Amino acid sequence: MLPRWAEYPQIGHTHNNGDRMFGFASGYAGDLMAAGTPVVSILRRSSVTSVVSLVDVGDELDVIWLGDRWVARRNGMDVGTLTWNAKERGNPDPRTGAPLWMLDDGVLHVERVVVDEDDIVVNLAGYVTPVVRS
Repeated sequence: MLPRWAEYPQIGHTHNNGDRMFGFASGYAGDLMAAGTPVVSILRRSSVTSVVSLVDVGDELDVIWLGDRWVARRNGMDVGTLTWNAKERGNPDPRTGAPLWMLDDGVLHVERVVVDEDDIVVNLAGYVTPVVRS
């Protein structure tokens, strides 16, 4: 059975190392940010664990704030760290002037994956919706 990402067209060019991105995008980053659903353009490469190979387009990952960074998790296992800068937390978005999200917990909706030349998922992208606590 083919992975879901294989059903989508390649996005952009093939990187020099053979990596390719597949999937879709739900909207412009500024629009998603204004809606309170910030974009994750990629995970911090140095933080990505082997668990990322289990992720596919359409998956939902937990996002948690760990004091100085946001971490994406799948079934309680770390996948990697979001590239969001902790210093931006609570400051206005430089593009729109709107206050940036104060997200502690969320759900990362995976829309795109990066696969290597062996078709193994090595990174991902999508958007995050906050977890609403009652």
